[in-house]
Amino acid sequence: MPSSRFGFAVAAAASVVVACSAAPAERTGSNGAQIIHGVESDASQDAVVLLFNAALGYECSGTLLAPNLVLTARHCVSATGDSGIACDVNGNPLAGGSVAGDFVPGVNYVFVGRTRPSDTKLMGSPDAKAQKFFHDDSKNLCNHDIALVLHDRKIEGARIAQIRLDTDVDKT
Repeated sequence: MPSSRFGFAVAAAASVVVACSAAPAERTGSNGAQIIHGVESDASQDAVVLLFNAALGYECSGTLLAPNLVLTARHCVSATGDSGIACDVNGNPLAGGSVAGDFVPGVNYVFVGRTRPSDTKLMGSPDAKAQKFFHDDSKNLCNHDIALVLHDRKIEGARIAQIRLDTDVDKT
């Protein structure tokens, strides 16, 4: 795949990652609503996987882009500062969001479906193990909280997310 097409695919996939854009002085709030008559999605609708760092007991979600490749947030594969993060509307850091080194890939496991580890031991065996992380090496998460995880093996029969590679975004 040409590098420009890969770059566009990553940029398109990045649009699903929520970016921080609130200044520290901005007031925030939350709103919740019940799900009424909701039903769980079945496996055919789900390309989401669980990433579990066995060394830290840390869980993150990701999306399968290929049988051996997951799109996730950079903070799921790299050590970050403990403080909150604030970015301006252009993605420039205002506070926090510093990134240190990557976690060790080999202790990050990939689970599909309903199989899920506990904090103290793996329940069952993982579907794959992280082999390598890919990201842009930024030292701050603002506009850079995206990473790819290459697995040690393909996850056979796994649901793969559809991403746009050849057309522009419809802005209507």
